[in-house]
Amino acid sequence: MPLTPDQLAARAKGIGGSDAGAIVGVSPWASAFDVFARLRPDVIPCEGMRVESEAAYWGTALEAPIAERYAKLEHAAGSRVELAEVTTTLRHPGREWMLAHPDRLISGGGKPPGVLEVKTAGIRQAHRWGEEDSGEIPEEYRCQVAHYMAVTDLPRADVAVLLGGQELRVYRLVRDPELEELLIEALEEFWTRHVQAGIPPPIGESPRAAEWIGRLHPRNTTGMRQATPAEASLALDYARAREAAKETDAEKEAARVAICAAIGDAEGLWWGDDPKRPSKATWKNNRDGARTDWEALAKSLNPPESLIAQYTHTTPGARVLRVAAKEQT
Repeated sequence: MPLTPDQLAARAKGIGGSDAGAIVGVSPWASAFDVFARLRPDVIPCEGMRVESEAAYWGTALEAPIAERYAKLEHAAGSRVELAEVTTTLRHPGREWMLAHPDRLISGGGKPPGVLEVKTAGIRQAHRWGEEDSGEIPEEYRCQVAHYMAVTDLPRADVAVLLGGQELRVYRLVRDPELEELLIEALEEFWTRHVQAGIPPPIGESPRAAEWIGRLHPRNTTGMRQATPAEASLALDYARAREAAKETDAEKEAARVAICAAIGDAEGLWWGDDPKRPSKATWKNNRDGARTDWEALAKSLNPPESLIAQYTHTTPGARVLRVAAKEQT
């Protein structure tokens, strides 16, 4: 269920379960800096960066039918559980900044109460999920449900994931006091050292670091200054990496040209022992397209200069990093 406006407002004032993995560094989707930027927009401007992905949209849209299927499977197995939607923001009794919005609360069925977290995962992410009885789930979700169990003081959590749109797996986790203690310690340190103090964590760990840097420093407003030794070292590291990338790109281009020359006028090549699923390399034409040269069309109509000026706009130049560095002897 999507978060209500009240829940979204509350989430901006504390750490939620989906933030936990990002803060401790196990999430491939976000970092501690991303969480900080959401919690402290007065320090990091982040307007316009929260664009819902297709995966996030379908995760929300499929939450209810997945939860319903989970309940039916539980009933079929003889455990007539009851699921309750969470319509308010739950808070840890001793730590007001720890928030929870679990997908469902579980009760009944002859088992202790718990939380249910619903997930979707594409085929490319299926390898991160083990067999159902293994309890192996992605670490960011393990942190998320540990956070929920800590806030709700419930002893267990079920994670129901729809893999590839057609296979539902249920992972049953029990409360882990050691993991919970380590997690809370890390989250509390983040809350006090960064959120409350207004000091951002390192930006480089964010998957969106380049986008953040571009937003924080869109234009150069001052002249050149002398680099510190650490800054000079960073520039040299970049120059070395750039040269190494050039060598790799050259090797890749040479290999590309060689295989295209080998294919010649054919559609491609195949090889291997499996005729149904052979290895292959193809070099085919994409479908022909049509493009209208609107600029040339407009010029052919000989418009007056005043009309051209009306539709001419200045766009800010992009900031481009150029490094001319010499190795220090």
